[in-house]
Amino acid sequence: MDTPQVDWPVELSFLKRQETSLAYRYHQGRDLTIVYTGGFHSNMNGEKANAIFKHAVKEGYSALCFDYSGHGQSDGVFAEGNISIWLADTLHLIDKLTSGDIILCGSSMGGWIAILTALQLANKVKGLVTIATATDMTEKFIWDKCGAEHKSQLLNKGFFKWDSDYDEDPYIISMQLIEDGRKHLLLDNPIKVLCPVRMLHGTADGDIDWQNSLETMNKIESEDIHLKLIKGAGHRLSDPEHIIEILQALDQVCTRS
Repeated sequence: MDTPQVDWPVELSFLKRQETSLAYRYHQGRDLTIVYTGGFHSNMNGEKANAIFKHAVKEGYSALCFDYSGHGQSDGVFAEGNISIWLADTLHLIDKLTSGDIILCGSSMGGWIAILTALQLANKVKGLVTIATATDMTEKFIWDKCGAEHKSQLLNKGFFKWDSDYDEDPYIISMQLIEDGRKHLLLDNPIKVLCPVRMLHGTADGDIDWQNSLETMNKIESEDIHLKLIKGAGHRLSDPEHIIEILQALDQVCTRS
């Protein structure tokens, strides 16, 4: 098959959901669409998003990546966002832009969003790849890890400022984010995702413990599911050798769709 010719970066487009303009890039290929869901406070211009999009185009698939509201070039205020809003953004873009089946590829919080999407679109989602999945992160990796001072600020002020290793400016972490996240917790029950699933996680991930992917795998009901641990790798898994691992996992679920 000839490699499709496509200018990069693919033109940035916008689609309204209610009053919010969501930024996205879309390439029309075959009916099967690879959809990338990014992480907390990330955007679609990172190494993983670009590599996955380009790989989808090369293989002849349709491809979609985007910024949640309050992220990247989309409208909205990050501190006012939550899992319900970002999940609704994802479902809206899939509904309006794709036809046929989809493969979801989600990184960190995007892994949680991808699983929630697969639960809602079970007949449409034919495969799932997660990268350092942050399933239930608002409870397990924010609320449960907050010290007394941060919990006091959440309960009394409604937010605290979190210094991140990934940005110069602190993130605003709100109590409404925590409370909304509790509507979407998955790990206390079986997760009724039945499509092929491939999961990757670094053993040196300092943000989301690799055991979170193991726990998620054990809750997912699919019989075609594999978790690959990458020794010594951190959270982002965006080095060239890690990108190769991700694309190989993506190829595996695509061939099973």
